Amino acid sequence: MCLSWLINALSKCADTIEINPSAIKGDTKTPLLIIFRKDTKIELYFQTAAIVLGKGLWIDKITNRSLRGIPDIILRFTNSKESRLVIFDAKNRSKSSESEVAYKLIGYKDNFNINPFIGIGLYPSFDNFTYRHLQNKNNQIYLLHLPLLRAKKILQKICYKQINTFTNY
Repeated sequence: MCLSWLINALSKCADTIEINPSAIKGDTKTPLLIIFRKDTKIELYFQTAAIVLGKGLWIDKITNRSLRGIPDIILRFTNSKESRLVIFDAKNRSKSSESEVAYKLIGYKDNFNINPFIGIGLYPSFDNFTYRHLQNKNNQIYLLHLPLLRAKKILQKICYKQINTFTNY
């Protein structure tokens, strides 16, 4: 559900759109959605860390392998000046799990050394739109409770604002 809302919201902001339906399986190294807005390319990856996050910094001392992470959704914004990641964690839970989701997002930031970091927890809700905004310097986490009937419109406004901020650097 959250994936559909996000795809819809991003599509409404796009100048052009490319869709790769086979990436819905999550085991490909390709983005599910690519949109272009002005000079910015935005790629949406679904349940894959391949080529996007790189190797984790935390090492398992028994296997000597990096700690992996597979976020629900990753957006990669790229233009001629920079590249930025936004990591989404979608949950079908109550507000009581907000701290758990925030710490999970902080774990992605730390393990993959993402700076600046933007993490977004998405929660479908039967109530009104509510959110929390956590910040540490230039790192941000948003925990969004989206009402089922208005989620697409709310995400569209958020995506449009963020995309325009990034494209107008």
